[in-house]
Amino acid sequence: MYNEKFRLNRFFNIFNPRVLKAIAYYNVTALILLIFFALTDGNIIVWLFCIILINTVTGSDLVLHCPKEILFRGNYATFNDYVHMPKKHVHRRGINWLRVTYYVTEIKDVRFHQNAFEKLFNVGHISFSGKAEFEAKRDVDRIKSKEYFVIYGFKNFSRFKSGFENNSDR
Repeated sequence: MYNEKFRLNRFFNIFNPRVLKAIAYYNVTALILLIFFALTDGNIIVWLFCIILINTVTGSDLVLHCPKEILFRGNYATFNDYVHMPKKHVHRRGINWLRVTYYVTEIKDVRFHQNAFEKLFNVGHISFSGKAEFEAKRDVDRIKSKEYFVIYGFKNFSRFKSGFENNSDR
């Protein structure tokens, strides 16, 4: 495996199911309200602008709370991710994102993925499983442990993939 740190293009987390699910939820809610405004002769243009603004803010918030970089060292990976804490568990000033540092050992079942949009920009994502430990500043007992990870936004994906496969053969 690699012995290198990779900066990720977080924009491509728009394909992350967590991000897509949240955006779909907000759009369904906005669509229901848009129909309500249309039926009550409300100003649809203003509401369309609000939908675009909500999607931009929500999408940016979700994308920026995804891993920014990952370090591979042998059969070991470390990266920071964010966990959205339910409102009942929020502490101090309404902060509901918790930064979690994952240390994954015994990495196995590495798979490389690219959708059509990612191929256009030579970006991709990988999935892998392994034994994970994590640390966070608070609420460690409330964080669910994970064994399967998907990391989006690897730049120069074709070169990354061939380098990763060549280094794992050794």
